[in-house]
Amino acid sequence: MEFRQSYHELNQLRHPFETFQKREESKHLAEDKARLFTSQQVSTAEIIAEFLDFRKDSLDEGVPRRFQTLRDYLSEASAQARPPGRFVEDDIKDTCKDNEIALLDERQQHLRCPKESGNNCSQCMVFSESVKIPQLYERLKEPRQKYKAEKRIQFIPNLTSAGALALVATVSRSSVIPLRTFLQRYLRRQHRFSILRESWGFNLEFHIPYYTIRAGHSLDDPRKLRGKSLRRNEELPLRAWSRDRKAIHFYEAQTSSLSLGPDETFWTELFLVDTYFGSEEGLYQYFEDCEYGEGFDPPLGGVGTMSNPCYDPREYFLLKLDRRILQATIEYTALVDAFDERMEDYDKATSVLSTDTRDKKHTVTLSDVIAKIQLFASCIDSLIDAWESFWATRQRYFTTFGKAEWQRPIENINETIMELARLRKLLLTKRDRFETKLRNLSTVSSLVEATEAKEQTRIANIVGEKIGTLTEMTVYVAFPLLFSTAVFGMNFMKPSYPWAWFIAVLAGISSLNYLLASHRSPVRRWLRNLLAD
Repeated sequence: MEFRQSYHELNQLRHPFETFQKREESKHLAEDKARLFTSQQVSTAEIIAEFLDFRKDSLDEGVPRRFQTLRDYLSEASAQARPPGRFVEDDIKDTCKDNEIALLDERQQHLRCPKESGNNCSQCMVFSESVKIPQLYERLKEPRQKYKAEKRIQFIPNLTSAGALALVATVSRSSVIPLRTFLQRYLRRQHRFSILRESWGFNLEFHIPYYTIRAGHSLDDPRKLRGKSLRRNEELPLRAWSRDRKAIHFYEAQTSSLSLGPDETFWTELFLVDTYFGSEEGLYQYFEDCEYGEGFDPPLGGVGTMSNPCYDPREYFLLKLDRRILQATIEYTALVDAFDERMEDYDKATSVLSTDTRDKKHTVTLSDVIAKIQLFASCIDSLIDAWESFWATRQRYFTTFGKAEWQRPIENINETIMELARLRKLLLTKRDRFETKLRNLSTVSSLVEATEAKEQTRIANIVGEKIGTLTEMTVYVAFPLLFSTAVFGMNFMKPSYPWAWFIAVLAGISSLNYLLASHRSPVRRWLRNLLAD
């Protein structure tokens, strides 16, 4: 027990990133020489198969549809019928559209760089440009050592299947598994914050799915997966009950980041954002109107410039989280405020409502509102849970073994998480309120319907009784009278005493009808018993 406790204490005091603070040139070279695909003269289908089956675990054998979402999305780049003998680069070029870009920044950090004192440096090689996806693919094929790209940022808005294929086709063998799981999580909108240490290097990753609103007509995500838009959108409920009656749509969105490398001097940042609904419109100007290589830092959303770049992956991880969780919180705040106003307007307009309409209009409306509240609250709740689980187990990476200046972004993140918790509580309170309203409406409506059904049953019984009386009058009075009149209306019926015969026939027919039709007739009871035997 003492040995285990001592080992635990020693492990707590050991720097978790100590291994990655040492520069290992051999692993840097492996990023170029140990590519998954040494040749690009292969088809898209081969690229996808090799990438998804790389180092497949024995436990994965027989598991159906593993990475199926990623497989289908990558296949979109070659879904159209094209002539045989084509290679992956052909599909990337032909599938890519002109507005599909990436912001690529490559640079290195070396000791005693003149830039630290404000002078020019002839040794620094910086590439910081907006490139189209085919250009990104061509750049990624080149050896990183050639351009001294020791820190590489790939910022890709609205990642398409062509962009994903460009990343997959140029990946190193050590990065296959992290990239594969990262892309799958991005497509599936999973909440995650993680730090992994492997024999080949480190991996810092986060995924922040969120919902946002925009006014006006809906903007569909042009990216397709299995024939449908990758991200969906819907109109915010209760438009007819709002004061402004404006069309507001809510959209699925996500921000994802993957930082990985063999050590802290040589790493890659892959940053994906969804902006198809009209977000971060200024990203195309991040590298413009400035000295080359000193534009805005794309993953930080235009806050901070490349004139003073961050080379520490853990510090950069915190800076990105600080900025992007804040972005999600701002979007959520706008959504919850707009939805809350509509819910309040609806609640006031229906405050005296006791029963629903015959077409269940309010039941359908309340059910839809409750479903949307649950959708937004669950997404916020998952984000909070993911952060709290991460921070409970990885806090020492940034506190015990961090820097003093890291405390500010950490405090900002925790403050933002508290704001998200407030929004979640507000939504859950509204959900409980509307669920109570729906239950009361359903109860009263059910009572009204039961009363109406009871009244309808009473009326039906009365009508039945009247019909029974009318039937008896027809059988015992009308039919004998009509029959007797018809018989004595014939020419051959000329008795000596017509009225006496008429009354006798009428009485006989009435008696016969009684014996055959009446429930109290002994003859009918005898016939019923006879048939039963």
